[in-house]
Amino acid sequence: MPEARPPLQAARLEFDERGVPFATQYGDVYHSADGALEQAHHVFLHGNGLPTRWQSHSPFCILETGFGIGLNFIATWRAWQNDPERCRHLHFVSVEKHPFSQADLATLHQRLLGAEYAKLSQQLIQRWPLATHGVHRLHLQNDALGSVTLTLLFGEVQPMLRQAVLAANAIYLDGFAPARNPDMWSDDVIHTLSRLAAPNATFATWSVTASVRHALEAQGFAIEKCAGFGHKRDMMRGALNEYGNRVAQQRSARQPHFANQRAVVIGAGLAGCAASERLAARGWNIDLIERHAAPAQEASGNLAGLMRPMLARDESHIVRLSRSAYLYGLAQLNGLNAGLNAPPRFGMSGILQMARDAEHAQEQRDILQHLNLPTALVQFCNGDEASSHCGWPQAHGGWWFPHAAWVNPSSLCTALLAQWPERIRTLFCQSALSVERTAQDTWRVLSSEHCIAEAEVVIFANAADACQLGLQLPLEKVRGQVTHIPPTCNALQTLKAPVCGEGYVVPHYGGVACLGATFEFNDDSTEIRPAAHLENLSRLQKLLPGVDLPALNQLEGRVSFRTATPDRLPFVGAVPDWQKPLKQGAKLRDVVRQKGLYAAVGYGARGLTWCGLAGEILAAQICGEPLPIELDLLDSIDPARHLVRAASKGKNLSV
Repeated sequence: MPEARPPLQAARLEFDERGVPFATQYGDVYHSADGALEQAHHVFLHGNGLPTRWQSHSPFCILETGFGIGLNFIATWRAWQNDPERCRHLHFVSVEKHPFSQADLATLHQRLLGAEYAKLSQQLIQRWPLATHGVHRLHLQNDALGSVTLTLLFGEVQPMLRQAVLAANAIYLDGFAPARNPDMWSDDVIHTLSRLAAPNATFATWSVTASVRHALEAQGFAIEKCAGFGHKRDMMRGALNEYGNRVAQQRSARQPHFANQRAVVIGAGLAGCAASERLAARGWNIDLIERHAAPAQEASGNLAGLMRPMLARDESHIVRLSRSAYLYGLAQLNGLNAGLNAPPRFGMSGILQMARDAEHAQEQRDILQHLNLPTALVQFCNGDEASSHCGWPQAHGGWWFPHAAWVNPSSLCTALLAQWPERIRTLFCQSALSVERTAQDTWRVLSSEHCIAEAEVVIFANAADACQLGLQLPLEKVRGQVTHIPPTCNALQTLKAPVCGEGYVVPHYGGVACLGATFEFNDDSTEIRPAAHLENLSRLQKLLPGVDLPALNQLEGRVSFRTATPDRLPFVGAVPDWQKPLKQGAKLRDVVRQKGLYAAVGYGARGLTWCGLAGEILAAQICGEPLPIELDLLDSIDPARHLVRAASKGKNLSV
């Protein structure tokens, strides 16, 4: 397993003698002393032919090599708002090794930005992410003007760019001076930027250093010197030359294009509702097929579940993905809560992951010391602190996630669909039994009697039932029984926050405490079983030592079926062509896909955590937009990963 990366070092709030923000570590300023926003407009916007060039593209993607204070982004966002011929979707992707804290960023913006930028700055600062390695996606605007999405890559520039998945129409080459921070301007960085360039991509930079110029020319960019900003005589700008464009066109040709922006989603649980909402947010029209009379009637129908990340000493794929999904999910919950008449029911009361004993508590301490994560994400608390947080005596303490949430899943599904009622058509009481390709390059979803819906894109979000529609994925149904403790039982009245470990308990929110859940393989029974209640009560005794257990005849419950995968990671992405065998040693890039077919299945017991980010990943893939996770994490959830693993062992994969 890969070791955890060193913690991010936040930028320090410092100024030089002129009052310009200054980085002592690099001995350089964050912007020109002649004017920060003026430099952004002259060098980066005008140097890339903006705003004119984005008027003929949607989405339009800008890639920046150093976010810093965010002034280039703020200037670009404002210019986009002021352009009556703006593109519908603007993506801004930026790398930052040393992000400022939220408070310091607010201080800098107050000093540097005028009143016309105040609302933009406020939105950015409100959504500013925690300083954790990885990709952070911020949806900053989606209204009548269009949408603006900021994707921040926190970490070292070259590793983060190497893991990025995007096609940049314009590149802002920024950062501290090459002499001060050569890693930002290395040949490897320039090579990676060329790989991330879209056809006809342009670049601009204030630097005219010969090594940078030569690296750009070697990677297929035509270079032009022009008048610099302020005291700088020159700057550079340019565009892909004939060779660079030919390579970019080859990459672009591999991206599927869907002209009609229509999709059919099968399954109205968390996976299907989240995918529908993310596509609808991009202007797509969705037919959502569900065999029940309402959404969230199966595994997504439990009264309450937990949204929290996984932690481990290593930086395994599942740990990193769960952290990214958790942070994205919390932001999504807050966004939905702000704008709906019927918002999702949830509580960010925090969650305690208790330590089993003193040895386990020490292990938890050691892991957090090794990871050095922000305390706003997680902290270890001793027994007294844990008891205060959750409202129940805890002898050994545990991990406290201060912003983690309990969520009512069905209300989240309803809220997701309510975001875009004019774009999401729900087709309830319809059972999808087969999917077939038409001569018009569309897919028809059929019942036993008729065609339910037809579109260029179909997303399978119907858990293990997707296998009955042709998805040959290693999915397994796992029975889970949840125990409901009624409010007449006083045993849990003092509990203030969910506690988890081997199982979980959610306090009396909405009048019922939820306790669960069993894991029962090879069992299709939907009957509520006393034995399963007893198993859950046994877990409760471990979570809340000394609790008075209610009588069995006071308990109710619910049975549902999770869909598990062998590696506990979901299947999210383009569906392979099962008829195309792979050679030994084949990679994911060698897998032939069925154009227009996508999967969102195998969420297991973490549907609440996975669903939001997974929906965003799917929508970005389908629309050809920058992806919100690193490439290796994308590969870890690819629906073809098991085929590639089998190929590495020389197995015949033709089916």
